[in-house]
Amino acid sequence: MENPPSVTAIVLNWNNYEDTAICLKSLQTVEYPNLDILVIDNGSTDGSSERIDTEFPSVEVRYNEKNRGFAGGINPGIRQTLNEGTEFVWILNNDTQFPESDVLTRLINTMIEHPEIGVLTPLIRELPDTDTIWFWKGVVDWRTANADHVDIPTELPTGLVETEYIPNCCSLFRSSVFEEVGLLPEQYFIYYEDVDHGIRIRNADYRLVTDTRTTVYHEQGGTSGDEIQPLFSYYNGRNTLLLAKRFREKRKGTFPICFPIWTGKQIGYRVLNGGYSGILPFVRGVFDGLRECTDKGPYP
Repeated sequence: MENPPSVTAIVLNWNNYEDTAICLKSLQTVEYPNLDILVIDNGSTDGSSERIDTEFPSVEVRYNEKNRGFAGGINPGIRQTLNEGTEFVWILNNDTQFPESDVLTRLINTMIEHPEIGVLTPLIRELPDTDTIWFWKGVVDWRTANADHVDIPTELPTGLVETEYIPNCCSLFRSSVFEEVGLLPEQYFIYYEDVDHGIRIRNADYRLVTDTRTTVYHEQGGTSGDEIQPLFSYYNGRNTLLLAKRFREKRKGTFPICFPIWTGKQIGYRVLNGGYSGILPFVRGVFDGLRECTDKGPYP
């Protein structure tokens, strides 16, 4: 590739040296001649980012004074890359790994060929079971405002797949998206900032796309834990309502009926799967969503 566009990969670390170090070692195997790597430390107290700063001299480490959540943690890095004139921003979870050394080259080529794509993700498979697909397409059910990954079809489409949102596990952005639409919304603290952002990006006439011809791995639940545990339960209950309130015009008329039914199913799911510790946090999240509480809640 002649004159490859500049790309900055941004990885967020919070008290998790092991996953972040594995991610960076894997990221350094990605063959792309114009890639910078920026680690944002989100107020860690365990010395993990100082250790990363020492052990990865080619990686820039920037420190936030406290845990500002996902969007609040990432946004200072995005602002820095925009000020530096970077053409593409590659947001990565610190538990991603890269089995294909040419993954970024192929993603960039797709972005160049399709200037209408604002955000692009590869197919994301789970670790350690790499036969299992974690994400290929996302959808928002506006009867409840719940966002979820679409079930895997019998035959996975090969090529470019339209999606309603892209989880910021491995998302490649044009810098122009942030300049036009804005940075990641910080009021959610964690979870649903990607859904909100994706809606606004699509409203600005950009496409959100998965390229199923490329693959990365993701260790599901690496930092946040299982979906029936307190942290996810609280923010899932709260942020679903925050999203519903922010985009009232998209909600179905059956929302007042369907949302309480969905809430009951979420509680039942935790009971059936032994996630008792997540029940009260989920209920508290729903009540805080009704009260329109934002930013950091009682977790972590």
